[in-house]
Amino acid sequence: MGQYMNIVFHTATPAGIAAQQRATLGAILDSFKVDMSTVNRQAAALAAPAIEQIHAIGRAAAAQAKQAHEMNDLHNKSVEARWDSQDKGSQAFSNYLLDQTVIADNDNGGHATVWNQTADELVKRNPSRFSYVETPNFWKGVDY
Repeated sequence: MGQYMNIVFHTATPAGIAAQQRATLGAILDSFKVDMSTVNRQAAALAAPAIEQIHAIGRAAAAQAKQAHEMNDLHNKSVEARWDSQDKGSQAFSNYLLDQTVIADNDNGGHATVWNQTADELVKRNPSRFSYVETPNFWKGVDY
């Protein structure tokens, strides 16, 4: 936004003809009308570079924020993957201590944690249906 103002404070004429010119000068001042379309066009032309600079700053800030968010998301993803790996390893060690194994039922796609002896019997008797689940393949919320 901008303002454009034209104010006539004073008119001057030689003293000898001042009385004669007073009506003419008054008529000139009274006829003054502001052409707002011209004022707005000139103001827009004057403001355009500053407005573009503001928009460029906004675009740069948005790009910087986007990059920061992407980097934060990547960092969080790697931290969560590390935590997930640690949780799987902790569960595998707990299973070892408790003499348990995670097996998969290949027919219905399920996982179960069972005693080692039970797991060995199931896999030995029906190897096409049951298989051992390695630690990296544990399911969150099911196996750990």
